[in-house]
Amino acid sequence: MKVKQLFISALLVFPLSANAALVTSISALDIGGTLYDVTFHHSDSITFNDLWDSNGDKTFGNDASVFSTAPTFWGDASGAETAANAIVTALGTIDWTHPTNDTFDRVAVPTGYFSNGNLSVYGDSQNALATDGVTNYAMGPNSLGGGVAIASFQVAAVPVPAAVWLFGSGLLGLMGIARRKKTL
Repeated sequence: MKVKQLFISALLVFPLSANAALVTSISALDIGGTLYDVTFHHSDSITFNDLWDSNGDKTFGNDASVFSTAPTFWGDASGAETAANAIVTALGTIDWTHPTNDTFDRVAVPTGYFSNGNLSVYGDSQNALATDGVTNYAMGPNSLGGGVAIASFQVAAVPVPAAVWLFGSGLLGLMGIARRKKTL
């Protein structure tokens, strides 16, 4: 009976299906010593220009884009490459980024414009993380499709207040124990 229970438990933990759930974000991803919350925006429904430069003037913050400032690693190719590697490492070798087609796992960390107006991005440009890695490639700023998830980053909030409350309640408990011993 124990062997059967172990087998059923293993199936629950490691399903036989290769389909993976859509990953829309990663919390507190360590990129070069800084923790970031990463959100994936799927290029089947939104473009780079929708997110950062809706009027296409290559200037950020003066139009009706989703974000008013440039992407976090804009102009920093090595930082974008480090970020893309951290994403690929965190997510492993599963297909994860496409909302309707689980054979895609492509991600883009925008880093600048090429002279022809295409974006320079670092990321996984193929469909299987197990067989490729992070490369620099071009992407049209207004193109839709291709199963690419455009990554945006926000510095993660450090949960200091929770740590302070935990430390404070422990300290109060120790003070209560010391006071009780003193009165006895």
